[in-house]
Amino acid sequence: MGASYSDMEYPSTKWTTDPALRRCSLSARGLFAHVLVLVHGDPASGSPVSAVQLAADSRLTEREFRKLLAELAAEGLISPDGERLHVREDWL
Repeated sequence: MGASYSDMEYPSTKWTTDPALRRCSLSARGLFAHVLVLVHGDPASGSPVSAVQLAADSRLTEREFRKLLAELAAEGLISPDGERLHVREDWL
C-alpha cells in the first residue's frame, strides 16, 4: 500500500517560515501542497511530477493552472522542465 498523508513527513514549521512560500498566494500554496502530496504519495515518482497529472488533478482552468505554476516558479519552489515539474530539493 502507498504512503498516506499521515505517513508523510510534512514540514509544518517550514510551511509557515519559508519566505518564498509565504510570498505566494493561498491558491499557489494549495497547489504546492498538492505537488508535495503527489511526490510523497508515490515514492517511486519522486520529483519531478508530471505537469499533465497535476493539471488534471487540480481541477483548475488551464489559465489558472499556468498562473499558479508561474507564481511558484518565480519564487523558486518548482522548476518547470517540459512536461515535468521539479520541486525545490529542500522540500523533498
